[in-house]
Amino acid sequence: MNWNQTILPRPKSISQRDGHLNARSFTPTSPDIHDELVTLFPNLFAANTPTMSLSAHVDANVPREGYQIDTTPDNVTISHADRSGLFHALQTLRQIVERAPNPIPCFSIEDHPDLPLRGLSLDVSRGKVPTLETLLGLVDRLAQLKMNHLQLYVEHTFAFAFDPDISANCSPLTPDDLSTLDAHCRARCINLVPSLATFGHMGRILSIPRYQHLADIPAEGPWDDQSWLQRQRGLTLDPTNPESRKLLDTMLAEFLPLFSAPFANVNADETHDLGMGRSKSRANHVGKGRLYVDHLKFLADRCEAHGKQMMFWGDIIRNHAALLHELPEDAVLLDWGYEPDSEFPALTSPHRHERDVIPCPGTSGWKRIINDYDAAETNMANAANAAQTHHAAGMIVTDWGDDGHFNLLSCSLPMFAVAANHAWNTDARTRDESLDDAINRWLLGDRANNQFASLRHIAGALSGSFSWQLLRDTRGNGLTDSQRHALSILVNDHAPISLDADVDTLVADEWNLTIEAARLLAAKNRHASAGWNGRVDEFCEQYADIWRRANKPHRLNDILVALRESRHNDS
Repeated sequence: MNWNQTILPRPKSISQRDGHLNARSFTPTSPDIHDELVTLFPNLFAANTPTMSLSAHVDANVPREGYQIDTTPDNVTISHADRSGLFHALQTLRQIVERAPNPIPCFSIEDHPDLPLRGLSLDVSRGKVPTLETLLGLVDRLAQLKMNHLQLYVEHTFAFAFDPDISANCSPLTPDDLSTLDAHCRARCINLVPSLATFGHMGRILSIPRYQHLADIPAEGPWDDQSWLQRQRGLTLDPTNPESRKLLDTMLAEFLPLFSAPFANVNADETHDLGMGRSKSRANHVGKGRLYVDHLKFLADRCEAHGKQMMFWGDIIRNHAALLHELPEDAVLLDWGYEPDSEFPALTSPHRHERDVIPCPGTSGWKRIINDYDAAETNMANAANAAQTHHAAGMIVTDWGDDGHFNLLSCSLPMFAVAANHAWNTDARTRDESLDDAINRWLLGDRANNQFASLRHIAGALSGSFSWQLLRDTRGNGLTDSQRHALSILVNDHAPISLDADVDTLVADEWNLTIEAARLLAAKNRHASAGWNGRVDEFCEQYADIWRRANKPHRLNDILVALRESRHNDS
């Protein structure tokens, strides 16, 4: 594999020049490379080692967020459009220093993104709430991939001061967490964007006794007693009750000011109960579309009052497209579609006019023990191509946590890299073995060869299956004979991942545990087998340890209970 194929995302143009660099670390010689950037890239600006001159300057001819790097044996020169372009150039240079042969051949790079906004939406509500340390590390990963937008999807997992009961016993994110994370993102040219459920998916809040009257259809029981399916469906806020707006006004006033980004995602998706309960009479009179749009207009007004540009999911407005023009022109429509053949219809809707639309594919990790990588990659490639063709504002990849969020974050990291690669360079191929190798090196270092390829093969054996449901199903295995046979061969041939001492072990440990989950599924059958209960108990201990290393404790027990219910009564 050529060293220039290890760069993530792939540069637009890279060419080799005569000679080799005289050192692998640099001395900044221009004021653009100030102390903050030197601190962010310690490997580039190593002390007490031979160095070369590194200069940088703004060039008006370089596209936004773009850069050029030109090298001679004695000098490296960066031309950049803005601070983001300089930051991205240093990320590329860092990867070259870490991956290129010794000595490094001289080279020239011209690079810029195809899509202006390249982001991730991460579910932190339906199971795992990552620790601050985990989130800071994730931001570093996203910055390496030149992503510039991060949303943490919140339903109730924020510690609202006005009502602590909303997040009680939920291991919520705190204002200090978000303020620290926001500063960390800002330094790395990433917008941390508030994302808060404000219409649908308000099940936890609307299950609290003092807010139950604000649900269009009341909860069937306490939140903790609801099934994963009930929690996932959530409850819809009654937009006809004036107290609903008072509640949201209070929530947004406390939440939005913690973020410096110019956007706010109010979500407003999957309002399943709208017009079906307390708002039915009004809906019968004016229509569900009018109820929906009027509520979004209120949310847009609240966002504007806090200096934010509203984003919202586009699934409901599809059914009322003629009313889309009533929303503010700067309200950004997020058009989600998670199947390989999703077409993102808002991009071509005649009602779009000049509105910014962002296609949002998915990592295909929810309800699974391991992502359906092939489906996710096709989904992302189609989204990026549609975004480029129809002049979208960008692309946001989603990582959801349905059914308790069993899937481990490290299993989705490769799909974040694929999404970043497509968003930066929409000509990227859907499948590229050299990209797989680059992802493997990015996550595990040079020693752990072909581990992602192994993970991909195991995912392929489970393609199309909601494998987390199969693992916890008390009725049996659920795999076809051919799936089970293929899976058994793959997991039994896989050796545990070993790493160099200086590589973070969490990714390897999470991949190893995922493969153990696949091994457990392959061994499962309809009847008791020797040692099965002991294997389940051992896996529960391993899973709990991994969860606690990266996430806050709340909802871990949901996963463990579901796993233990798959044990046989007659061990």
